[in-house]
Amino acid sequence: MQISGNQYVFITNRIIVMEKELATRNSRLKRIIKRINEGTCLVILGPNLLSENGNNINDRLNSYLANELPEKVTYNKTEGFLSFDDRTREIDLEDPIEEFFEDELETNDIYEKLTEIPFPLIINTSPDRTLNKVFDKKGKGYDYGFYHKIDPPQSRIKKYNTQVYNIFGDYQHLDSMILTYKDLFEYLESIMGVKELKIKDQLKESKVVLFLGFSFDKWYFQLLLWIMKVDSKKLRSHLIDQGSLKKFCEDEFNVEFFDDDAAEIINELYQAKLEGLIEDKENNYEPELFISYAWGDESDKMTESLKKRMLEENLRVLIDKDNLAYKADIKDFMNRIGKVDGAVVVISKKYLESINCMRELLELHKTYKNEEFLTRIFPICLEDANFFEGKELLKYQQKWIVKKEALDKEYHEIGQSAGKVLDEDYVFIKEIIENFTEVTKKLTAINLSSSQKLKDTNFEVLIEDIKKVF
Repeated sequence: MQISGNQYVFITNRIIVMEKELATRNSRLKRIIKRINEGTCLVILGPNLLSENGNNINDRLNSYLANELPEKVTYNKTEGFLSFDDRTREIDLEDPIEEFFEDELETNDIYEKLTEIPFPLIINTSPDRTLNKVFDKKGKGYDYGFYHKIDPPQSRIKKYNTQVYNIFGDYQHLDSMILTYKDLFEYLESIMGVKELKIKDQLKESKVVLFLGFSFDKWYFQLLLWIMKVDSKKLRSHLIDQGSLKKFCEDEFNVEFFDDDAAEIINELYQAKLEGLIEDKENNYEPELFISYAWGDESDKMTESLKKRMLEENLRVLIDKDNLAYKADIKDFMNRIGKVDGAVVVISKKYLESINCMRELLELHKTYKNEEFLTRIFPICLEDANFFEGKELLKYQQKWIVKKEALDKEYHEIGQSAGKVLDEDYVFIKEIIENFTEVTKKLTAINLSSSQKLKDTNFEVLIEDIKKVF
């Protein structure tokens, strides 16, 4: 399925079969291998991968709970949901759920081989930690996260190149799981309110996504398409059978179907890894930090020295002068700033008076909320900023208020035609005024060394602080 340049390949345990010529199949495998080596091939694991006697992990869990608690839990197998009261959830469910996932559930060969293939992101649609256990057993590092429908998701410090993400919750956090219709409604209400979910960005930027072990007519597949902002209204009809659903996907999304089950495709990729066709990669992630500073003053020299030291420490550096091409889209660059792991902010008088610099700072503030901002942002304050003097900060804020008033006057004098030229600046200046106190208060709360001391010691303390976080 191709959406905004992405290619989605569904491999579904023979639920949907489409015959392909061997040459075509090999060609597709070569393309997948190429994307794996580029780091642009992601995997989404469906519940059919952990099937037993024809029952997938969701069926097995639900049947297990209904059998363990027959008087308190009812399983509607047709719809795929349980029914129980709040008291049962609070008192009775935790132990049998833990027993199922830790005692009844066993890993398999697919998971063993999956961990050998360097996918940057593996999204799991079941609440288990089977893949995690395999990674742990092999001593392979990975980052792990899950979506919690009650607690808003927090972006995590990235340590490794591989991330495992449970999109529908984690069994060790009962309230995060989707067991009942009520849970599903709570999940929808929750995720609709989340403006920034990092895995959606990763899906958008990937070139190939492999779906392994899915039934296309199940709620979890349709919900997954919805999360990925695919228009799946037609997919929700109970009248669509597997054959017509396949035809719809082929026509609407340019889906490619393999005449393989999940085990076969993973075996092919695993064999390619053994043969050296899939490259071994260092698993330790090299963080990327943005350096935000004002051009043309003492900040330039400071930034060049800092950049050199950071590169020596294997830290990737993003700087607008280096990375913003001639005639490049500023908005695209601002979006990239929102995806870095952290930032060094070189604060000077010129910085606090520059609309572009303050725009960068506000973008970082939006990206990293609350405590995360204090963790991921590393400020350097030049002496001319007088940053720790309350009266001086008020003067900066007042200057922005004066600029807004000047624009108000121009709007009044010139009329609507001024809006075409002034609107964007006006919006940013309003934003700066509204957030100035909050942002500067957070920055002043951070214990900082003097800029001169940092420079004299070749930024030793700053580098140590960055490495403590990343």
